Amino acid sequence: MGVNEEKQDTAAAHEEFRRVDTSQTQPSLEYGKKNGASKPLLLLLGLIVLLVIGATGYLLRDKFTSSEEPTPTPRPSGGLETPVTQPTPTPSFDRSKYTLRVLNGTKTSGLAATVSAQLKDLGYTIDKTGNATNSAFTKTLVRVKKDSGTGLLEQLIKDLSPDYDLEEGGNLKDSDDVDAEVVLGTK
Repeated sequence: MGVNEEKQDTAAAHEEFRRVDTSQTQPSLEYGKKNGASKPLLLLLGLIVLLVIGATGYLLRDKFTSSEEPTPTPRPSGGLETPVTQPTPTPSFDRSKYTLRVLNGTKTSGLAATVSAQLKDLGYTIDKTGNATNSAFTKTLVRVKKDSGTGLLEQLIKDLSPDYDLEEGGNLKDSDDVDAEVVLGTK
């Protein structure tokens, strides 16, 4: 082997080294470009994940927090047990025994018809629905017969009190055809 051949082998080896070295640097440049383009996408994906977690936490916040304190479990104290007394059931009020007259004492059209329908749904018998002689009643008046039975006035007040400010308006005559009269006011 001559000197020329050795120089050619060395030149060929250097050329091969440059090709290998060049081919390795090019993929790293492409990898750097891909990596740079994926950073905004990765950042956007991270923000979306955080938004989903935050929204889920916000929507389920009531499930994890409870404003009620847990009630302690009763424990027997030993010895004698205290008997539990059941309240005696109150006899139900039979509204169907009573006949009512419902009068509108306001300027609101159809109020007596609406309230009489509600009272009829509760079980009362409605004799007459109409307008009162005066349309300036501020409070709702309830009048009953003296002999109409116990509890009618109280039951009517109870049935109408969520919507009206009621007061007793005296007694009806015993000769009246109805057991009670309701004159509706603005309250």
